[in-house]
Amino acid sequence: MLTQAVESGRYHFFVSHYYNVTTGFKQVWPNAKIISLVNWTKFVKLAGTFKAPSNEDIDKHLDYLLDFPSTLPWPSLIYDMDHSIFSRENHLRSIQTLYGALGWDDFNADLVGQYYDEYRYVHRY
Repeated sequence: MLTQAVESGRYHFFVSHYYNVTTGFKQVWPNAKIISLVNWTKFVKLAGTFKAPSNEDIDKHLDYLLDFPSTLPWPSLIYDMDHSIFSRENHLRSIQTLYGALGWDDFNADLVGQYYDEYRYVHRY
């Protein structure tokens, strides 16, 4: 059922934090587009302070993120976290670029900007 939903275009993406899960997705859906979040250390450390009870937990989280190879064996789209997430202007430009790369034509800077503002407010950075 899920395979049919993906193939029919009802799903545009999945989130995967684990390399082996991403590899499994690519085996089932070889034409899937991959968005790689790169340059994320500053963001993860900051976000971890809101989610993890200790620095040890943050370090464990970083360890499993580092399990991803720095270069994926498939083409991927890039979102540079530390460059984009701390600047509204850079974030909007990056998301608009991803929209174009995904073939989507309905980018709305006002809505994406509103989401960005709310996200920053909730995460207090």
